[in-house]
Amino acid sequence: MEKLDIMANFLEEISSTVRLVKEQRINDPSMMNWSLRLKDAIDEVEDMFDQFDYEILKNQAGGSAPPGADLTLGSGISSDSLKKLLRKLDEIR
Repeated sequence: MEKLDIMANFLEEISSTVRLVKEQRINDPSMMNWSLRLKDAIDEVEDMFDQFDYEILKNQAGGSAPPGADLTLGSGISSDSLKKLLRKLDEIR
């Protein structure tokens, strides 16, 4: 799941940037707007990772997938939504 690795790395990057903006108390309106967009993106990425965690736990509890099996995109996560989120993150960058 290469795209998830990309998203995880980007999540770390934008989280650090948002923290830096807060710490520097930057008052530039355009920077504040950009920071809010980053925060929204962080929330979306975290929600997607939470959904993946849920799918993994559900599969483990139900015994429908053997341990160590790759998780495919489940009913709550579509490849289209993943692609849209990646595009959104690229636009914010």
